[in-house]
Amino acid sequence: EDTTLEEVCVADLAQVLIEVRNKDLTWPEEMSQIASTRLMRTQSSQGVKEKGVTGLNNLGNTCFLNAALQCCSNTHPLTTYFINNMHLYELNPDNPCGMKGHMARQYGNLMQELWGGGARTVAPLKLRWTIGKYSGNFTGFQQHDSQELLAFLLDGLHEDLNRVHNKPYIELKDSEGRPDTLVAQEAWENHILRNKSIIVDLFHGQLKSKVTCRVCGNESARFDPFTYLTLQLPMESFVYLEVIVVKLDGSVPVKYGLRLNSDSRYYDVKQHLHILTGIPPHQIMLSELANAQIKYIPMDEGRVRTVSGSALFAYELPSPTSFHSNEVRSASRSPRDRHVFTHIQRSTHHSSPCLREAVSSPFHSSCTTESIISSPSSLELTSSRTSLQSSHLSSHQ
Repeated sequence: EDTTLEEVCVADLAQVLIEVRNKDLTWPEEMSQIASTRLMRTQSSQGVKEKGVTGLNNLGNTCFLNAALQCCSNTHPLTTYFINNMHLYELNPDNPCGMKGHMARQYGNLMQELWGGGARTVAPLKLRWTIGKYSGNFTGFQQHDSQELLAFLLDGLHEDLNRVHNKPYIELKDSEGRPDTLVAQEAWENHILRNKSIIVDLFHGQLKSKVTCRVCGNESARFDPFTYLTLQLPMESFVYLEVIVVKLDGSVPVKYGLRLNSDSRYYDVKQHLHILTGIPPHQIMLSELANAQIKYIPMDEGRVRTVSGSALFAYELPSPTSFHSNEVRSASRSPRDRHVFTHIQRSTHHSSPCLREAVSSPFHSSCTTESIISSPSSLELTSSRTSLQSSHLSSHQ
């Protein structure tokens, strides 16, 4: 296989032991002995580990393989069978449907390494090479489906360890209205006449299928063997969200944890925050921040999402009624203020005594104007002072 040392995660200055396989995929005993000796030295230098805590090295993108192997490894009856070398007594290398015993041998060796308690991690190289030889779908270091690998592994172990060397031909019978218990027992007995191994004992079962004729209403039941069942895992129906609320009063921001339905919208987030903080939903502005920058401002109709590397903030906004009341007060004062300014600019003869006194003194003009006009804006107040000063200069001229 065209593979580099970098792809198999071999570190620099590491010692590489090259072992050449025989034509039948067996390994020379001398090289195996050298490898075992080197492994024992490594184990003695690292110290004895607890059994069952040895991991599997990832050979590129072979995490699908490691996941299936770990599941099988933690099936204790199966692991005990291989650790005690029981598989060596039941090898069936002449089975045309099997893999000449190579799959069972390599799997047994791997289980003994995993449960030997002498290494922190092991690499399932030999087992992976064996699987790739008998199935081209799993060659290389690409990603594959773990369920397909598990099915191929169990089938290969079963055929290599099948206790039935001569499989008889069996014709399946119809149920013919018999009780299910009798039909199931008959189907299982026919199955073990051709298939009998540790894999059958632990993993095989029966699945009932029933066919009903729409014309005559006749029913026929069958019990087919299976190795595994595909079950739908329930999807997570909730989404968990953290929101940091920043209030107008300058208090310390508070982080809230929300559990929402998976189809929730950002408006639902505002509703939950309203219940927790008392802030009306229309006064909450949501924004996603990352690296002290606003990256995204979600709309109320948008679906809630969780993004790593960013935080969701909720800012309290001023009430719209406060803006409206300020605008109303400003609009109500504006015409009156303009009228006062215009009246002052036109003539000072009809002004009030207070204003006449203000005209005679620029200093008093500003004070008097402020007393006449209730709370003017800074711009209007400056204009009034300028107008009064201009009138004062004109009168002296």
